Amino acid sequence: MYADDLKFSRAITSPEDVSLLQLDVNSLSKWCEYNNMNLNPNKCLHIKFTRKRTVIPSTYNIDGHILNEVDSIRDLGVILDGKLTFIPHIENIIKRASRVLGFVIRNTKSFKSSKSKILVYNSLVRSILEYCSVVWRPHYATHSLRLERIQKRFLRHMAYHGRIKYLAKRRTSYRRKLKYFNMDSLETRRVILNVIKSPPFPCPSSDSPKSYHSFMPANEKFSGRKKFPGSRGIAGGHRHSGHGSRAGGAASRDTKLNELQKLKTVALPPAHYLLES
Repeated sequence: MYADDLKFSRAITSPEDVSLLQLDVNSLSKWCEYNNMNLNPNKCLHIKFTRKRTVIPSTYNIDGHILNEVDSIRDLGVILDGKLTFIPHIENIIKRASRVLGFVIRNTKSFKSSKSKILVYNSLVRSILEYCSVVWRPHYATHSLRLERIQKRFLRHMAYHGRIKYLAKRRTSYRRKLKYFNMDSLETRRVILNVIKSPPFPCPSSDSPKSYHSFMPANEKFSGRKKFPGSRGIAGGHRHSGHGSRAGGAASRDTKLNELQKLKTVALPPAHYLLES
């Protein structure tokens, strides 16, 4: 028998909390020993999730073996870092998707149907860029643009290989290529996936400018400059106190309403969240 993917977590606010978490680990170790299951301390890790500069020092052990403390850890295919910025995860999927896209381009040169190429791209490349995107959706425009470059590279190949002259030109807009091949930008798809996977919410009314913000999760607040699909240039400009001098991550109200109006008929399934503190 094997015990795998088991996690302990506790909000640490004092040294007493460290002791309580160690007691939980000891109880687990005794339970495994009673049920003839041996834990491997070398495969057990310890990570702190916090953005504080001063952290309460702590070490944990299993049967006297000190657990290794790490800065990031992979859980169900998503890399979690100590500050939950998900930057290591984004960097990782960009590298993976870029390699797989090169493989797709090299091995689909003989394909005559653009639909077949798009199907291969969606299955092998886009699936990497969208896996669990509701968890790690980027908060900074620079990461969104780097993710979008993968799809832009694929569309340039499609335009050149298909000998579509006006699309193969460098000045041709990304939006025009998307429209020609009947595709959506990755940012647009992340917005839709985030709405579908979120808990049910009332559809915003056109006479309530703040209705969109009323149901947005806390992680939907953007810092830095952000471009949204369907918006021209950088919109927003609301100033907030705290970290970051400007949070201009909102597109125009009409654009948001038009996007969300299409989701009225979508059945929203119940959401499941995994919270670790």
